[in-house]
Amino acid sequence: MTAKGLRFAHLGDIHLGYGFLYLPREKRLARQRELTETFLRVMEHVAGEKVDLVLVAGDLLENNMTDKTLMRVIDDGLAMVRCPVLMVTGNPDPLLPNSPYLTHSWPDHVLLFKGSDWEVTRLEHLNTTVLGLTYHLPEENAPRLSSIPTIKDDTYKIALVHGSFSEFPQFKSPYLPITRHEIEELPVDYLALGHYHNFQCIHDGRGRLRGCYPGSPEPLDFSETGLHGYVIGEITPEGETTVRLVPLARRAYTRVKVDVSGSETMQEIRDLMQAVMGGESADTLWWLELVGKVRDLDLDHDWLQEELKERAFFIKLSSNLSPAYDLAELKSQPGVVSYFISYMEGLLDEAETEKEKATITKALFIGLDALLKGEVRMR
Repeated sequence: MTAKGLRFAHLGDIHLGYGFLYLPREKRLARQRELTETFLRVMEHVAGEKVDLVLVAGDLLENNMTDKTLMRVIDDGLAMVRCPVLMVTGNPDPLLPNSPYLTHSWPDHVLLFKGSDWEVTRLEHLNTTVLGLTYHLPEENAPRLSSIPTIKDDTYKIALVHGSFSEFPQFKSPYLPITRHEIEELPVDYLALGHYHNFQCIHDGRGRLRGCYPGSPEPLDFSETGLHGYVIGEITPEGETTVRLVPLARRAYTRVKVDVSGSETMQEIRDLMQAVMGGESADTLWWLELVGKVRDLDLDHDWLQEELKERAFFIKLSSNLSPAYDLAELKSQPGVVSYFISYMEGLLDEAETEKEKATITKALFIGLDALLKGEVRMR
């Protein structure tokens, strides 16, 4: 290695053109605009970091959805940095014959890997070798990491690929599966990954950092909680790699359970939800799941949404409530209700998974509603 280390920016899963179909139209359009704004903000920040190169690990576009406006946004972002930018595609934006990647005129400092197998690019002035693998179809079932070329020289070595890592030895995926064994045997200094949308570092058995997922710069749905942005990394002359997440997302997604046990009015439930949301920014998208035991209370989701709408960019409500039945008391009274409870408790004892238990428990209370009240309440 040379006396000078290598400093890089690593991003991926930008998904320009993403639909946000779960949002109402106005907010959907706002989120789509924010995706482009965050991409430009990331590139402006990268330019200020004065990195040696930029790595884009796939899914720049969503399902190859693009127009002239989006391509101008991409060009404007890429123009902010003058160092080499190396890109691969992912499963939503593969290099199909009509791909915009193939018809667009990329700036001279941008290199898109286009081969059907691993391609090797040597950046002489950085003493760096980058190995890239791109998608040509929406699925890539084969474990390709084990076929990565071994470069026997003294350069810094980076592998750039869009794939799915798992700790399970027999892991299979339609999106380029990567196993723990392949990570241990990897003949590079750093694996620049894309595909998973949350920041995640991957270490080998000795605790040495081997690669990472930077996550999506802007979260796309409720599976993408936590901080989002891009990664700044450095490889030292000794071959040690460090990375740090630079949070730059416009909005955050938060999913929490709200225990409303004992509530007797909708106002009480609203107050509990407000307490959970606290003084968080109104920029947040919330998924609030109501849990607990309540007695004779009909939920009005529309009313709750209206009461809380000023506290969030978007609120999704769901409920998994149980009625406050005294099962022991009901079982002590002979009859069909007692028999039904005993039967369902037997099913609960035989259930093997938490999902099965949750389904049986819900069925128990729905049945009791029907038997005791002649109706099924929304819970």
